[in-house]
Amino acid sequence: MKIPFFCLIVLLIICCPSLALENTYPVQFLQKLTSAENLGMGGGITAHSIGARALNNNPAGLALNNGNELFFGSYSTPRLNAVVMKENKNEDWEDFGIYNIEPTEIEYINYSMPRSKIGNIGIGLAYNHSGRFIRVNKEGKAVNSFPQDDLVIGIGYGLDLGKGLSLGVDVKSLRSKMPIDGKNKITRAYTLNLGFMHQISDRARLGAVMRDIGKEISVKSPEKPRKINKSFLLGGMFNIRNSQKSSINISADINPPFKDGVRYNVGTELIYVKRLILRLGYINDIQNYEDSLYNIDKDLYTDLKRLWITKGLTVGAGVRFGDAELNVARTPHRKPKSTKGEKIRIEDEESITSLSFIARF
Repeated sequence: MKIPFFCLIVLLIICCPSLALENTYPVQFLQKLTSAENLGMGGGITAHSIGARALNNNPAGLALNNGNELFFGSYSTPRLNAVVMKENKNEDWEDFGIYNIEPTEIEYINYSMPRSKIGNIGIGLAYNHSGRFIRVNKEGKAVNSFPQDDLVIGIGYGLDLGKGLSLGVDVKSLRSKMPIDGKNKITRAYTLNLGFMHQISDRARLGAVMRDIGKEISVKSPEKPRKINKSFLLGGMFNIRNSQKSSINISADINPPFKDGVRYNVGTELIYVKRLILRLGYINDIQNYEDSLYNIDKDLYTDLKRLWITKGLTVGAGVRFGDAELNVARTPHRKPKSTKGEKIRIEDEESITSLSFIARF
């Protein structure tokens, strides 16, 4: 026990200072490439993700897979209108600006191979897009694409070190289309995740992962940040009941450093007769996003970076039939954090829906 905990502390000391970097390019969609299973439990992924689900989360979980596993997932974010209000000269609150967050869709597929003496390998593909599909642009030229999209190709490797210890790494190639100087430009980057897991017993597991360690994005605009957001997570899971009729698991992650507030994910799942699954969790996350604010008085858009909060209950359900499993989850949408002299009003608020399907063979 002493060695794993020592490793976690060393990782924490080394990684946390590098996370407090300013002027980073937000690619938060990389953190959404997880299963509805995890999202229904609050989004905890550090010690709960194994097999194909470990890709993009904690690749050390690849080493815990015993056979072929194929994973499909989707993550649908609805449109969000957030109105920023400020006091006028009469000390009345009036609308100052509006964030119009376009709906996004993420589709992803992972595959993990059977365990071997030299370790486990997994491969993955993900596509993220936002806005409405455009067939023809303003000049009348055929476009047939989304305003913004990202394509990710990844490969992961997990190694069982024995005595319940495993290490893993996955490497991703990121191709992004982003607006620069009024035109859509293609940029590229590479990121990787480094993970660690310790299977303490049949009922308990610890994990740690450093996510999105990456090369700078190939963007030439001085107005666009080049460095990619990193994150470091510590977590664990525990099976508090395991009988023939039911099983209950709990999991929790923390996401230091806590410069802007404590970030954590907690959740539980009930598995009944090894077929029906119910999940409940809570998420408390705060991150910087760069979005366009429409200034009502000036009638112009300005790209601004500010803190957004994702906070609230998560729910999920699943059903197992043979070696396959279908899961669905609902999680809260992000909201801008108000600053001094501001109030925030959310219009047409809806939850985020995620689906996942796992087949083992």
